[in-house]
Amino acid sequence: MDNLFQHELSEDEQHPPREQLLLYVDGELTPKDAVQLQSHLEACWSCRARTGKLEEAIAEIIEFDDAALAPNLTPPPRGWQSFDGLLGSLAAESGKRSLLSRLRGFLGGLLPSAQQFSVHLSLQPQLAGRLAAALLVALVITALIIQSNRVTMVSAGELLQRATGAYTQELQAVPQPVVYRKLRVKRKAVASASEAATLETWSDPTNARFRQWADHWSPILVELENTLRANRLDARQPLSAAGYRAWREAIGQKDEQVVKTSLADGAEALQLRTVVKGQVNPGAIAEASLLVRVKDWHPVAQQWRVRTDDGDREYELTELAFQVVSLNVVGASIFAEPLAAASPPPALSASPMPSSLATVTASATPAGLAAAELEVEVLALLNQAGADLDEQASVMRTPAGGLRVAGVVETEQRKTEILRALAPVINHPALRIEIETVTEALKHQAQPSPSAVTVERVEVAQGAIPAEPELRRHFSQRGGSTEEEIGRFAARMVNGSSQAMSHLGALRRLMRQFSPAELRTFSQEARAKWLAIIRAHAVAFTRETEKLRGELQPIFFPVPPANPAPEEIEISSNDDLARAVERLSELGAANDRVIRAAFTTAPDGAAVSAIKTPQFWRSLRSAEQLAAKIVKHQ
Repeated sequence: MDNLFQHELSEDEQHPPREQLLLYVDGELTPKDAVQLQSHLEACWSCRARTGKLEEAIAEIIEFDDAALAPNLTPPPRGWQSFDGLLGSLAAESGKRSLLSRLRGFLGGLLPSAQQFSVHLSLQPQLAGRLAAALLVALVITALIIQSNRVTMVSAGELLQRATGAYTQELQAVPQPVVYRKLRVKRKAVASASEAATLETWSDPTNARFRQWADHWSPILVELENTLRANRLDARQPLSAAGYRAWREAIGQKDEQVVKTSLADGAEALQLRTVVKGQVNPGAIAEASLLVRVKDWHPVAQQWRVRTDDGDREYELTELAFQVVSLNVVGASIFAEPLAAASPPPALSASPMPSSLATVTASATPAGLAAAELEVEVLALLNQAGADLDEQASVMRTPAGGLRVAGVVETEQRKTEILRALAPVINHPALRIEIETVTEALKHQAQPSPSAVTVERVEVAQGAIPAEPELRRHFSQRGGSTEEEIGRFAARMVNGSSQAMSHLGALRRLMRQFSPAELRTFSQEARAKWLAIIRAHAVAFTRETEKLRGELQPIFFPVPPANPAPEEIEISSNDDLARAVERLSELGAANDRVIRAAFTTAPDGAAVSAIKTPQFWRSLRSAEQLAAKIVKHQ
């Protein structure tokens, strides 16, 4: 990963390009950029030395002009005297100096006039030949440099749009595509040490099937999955332009830049860097960057800086291999049956598939294999303990086909509660349970920072939220401390919405835990338990949404608008259920954005108008109605 970002990067920050140093020396940077660059120069010996060389070169040109050229040149003819003024007027009107204007200014600094220069050359033809040759060589070198560094600079939005479009085209070009990725996951510690793991994934977007394999178990894989899910990103596609764009659009205010760089093999690349402005809550991504190869607009690396209570953690994800092939080439068995632990599935290749990949069958099933019934049972027990919210404990399949329950919790008491809940299956030979407290986890982690994820509790500054006028009018009529009532109400709304979103996150994970093919093989008992977990989260989501609506109504909807038409989704199959959960997630996320915008600090009052609209009220009711349909599904 370090090689991918080595182009003009130091350990902590980016060195300014040569062109920016030249603008600084010439005084053409904006005051803000000049101050930032000056701060960098004060701390960077390398850049100070480069800047000094630029100034020395300019000084030598000026000395040559004063000593050799200017004394021998005659004044320009009368018709040329207004030329510089006319160029200056045109540049002022356009707001930007043209290439011709810059070239004219450069030559004008060296040669006060063309006629003076021609007279001087007529007197010294040998000098004319040398200067002409030097100018020709300089032009050729300049053209070669421009050509070799030509990279189309784009905006952040256009970069992500091109990368997403290129990926979509790759999928459309292959019938029944299967996407193979090999990724290197790395966590940068405070000291020089770091942790890393290699992860291979196979995904079938057409049939919503997924399989992954890791070279070894590492806490970083659990941390990364928790981080992605906490930030509402798809943990199955951690390196994704579409996922980066969704996160970028959800964070609100940000600083962004796209810079030119190159990969380790010399290929041209663009790096998008996004920094969140304002307060960042623990567990949230504070900064991210995406590295995209220009020739095919393919993302090849990504970085995250995640805020924690004990400081920031940095993660790096590097793509080692990528390929899209047809399902007919891979063989459906790659998704249908467990993979032996002794040897990982071979990577895809452009040549015909290795027979070992295409012939993985149930005959290779290892002893102690975890059946779907065991996986459902574990999920149900965790649900009863409330440990499936916000990824306190995650259930993952091992390369050997078993199950691993892993998580980091805050206290010994919580660990005991989860282990007690898992008591009915704790001795199953195919199950490995790795629940640790923060103290235990820190003993073998390089960076002293807990990875447990807890339900977010938001403290809202009194009088600093868009909905403050409406809340003040409402609570001032009831007596008591209006300021405290406003603060408590706003925090209650944001935390209630966050709790509802936690249940939606659990619903989505349940739907993605099993492929459609696996769901069809469920026994009647396993299916009943799986649906019971789904119904429990749907009921909890409905309860939280109804509480929100009940408290918001007296303030923003004294006369409730008419209820919306029922959602058109009818649930009669697993596919219908999956679509209903995705639609419910969309509604819940939209409602959560409106609530957070209205009851947390915002730059303008647009959020208040959104929460007062009939559309928001109908969106709340639509979410409740759809959740009720999910609850009734058998």
